[in-house]
Amino acid sequence: MAEVREKAQELLDALKTERDEIRLQLKLASADARDRITQEWSELEIKFNTLKDETGRINQDVRQAAQRVGGEVKDVGEELGEAGGKLWQELRDGYQKLRQHLK
Repeated sequence: MAEVREKAQELLDALKTERDEIRLQLKLASADARDRITQEWSELEIKFNTLKDETGRINQDVRQAAQRVGGEVKDVGEELGEAGGKLWQELRDGYQKLRQHLK
């Protein structure tokens, strides 16, 4: 139970760090570079906020499952991990793409 929450929080924290670094680079970028990636950044922000919300939901679902049967915790964690993992990978790929634009 705690393992799923910790993993979800670690992934979210890693993405937040990368997001903050890119945000700083974006502020320092030329106006031309900013214009080129503004749309991509907006789309990634939506995904990031979705992942942040999902992480909160994962924590709540895991707590509720833990109050029931122990075996259900694993099932809930795996199901939520797959959904969150896909979104996490989309964000990671998007942030890497933005980094390339900012070089």
